[in-house]
Amino acid sequence: MSHNIELPSYTNISAEEMASKIGINSKHIPILVKSFVQESMGLLQQLEAAVLSKNYNEIASIAHSIKGSSGNLKFDEMYLLAREMELSAKGNKEEFPYKDACESIKKAIDSISL
Repeated sequence: MSHNIELPSYTNISAEEMASKIGINSKHIPILVKSFVQESMGLLQQLEAAVLSKNYNEIASIAHSIKGSSGNLKFDEMYLLAREMELSAKGNKEEFPYKDACESIKKAIDSISL
């Protein structure tokens, strides 16, 4: 695995472009994105705690949730990083940079704006 933990900034997302990728009406995008950001903030707090305690089962579970929701919204790079984190945690791979990956996901989610 590559351990590419640098995620792009998601500022000025095009609701129309995202809606086209997902296959829904663009008027729903602000609601979905706001919900994603709010849900992710809680998940990230849990993820940070799991990383600190090296609870790999919890890391895998939370990363799986982030993977799914980021994938649904076509935040592809975030999806890939969460997937890599999930798989690493399932394999109890201590060498994966969990803390850095968590911080990168947090920074990317903080950057989201329409």
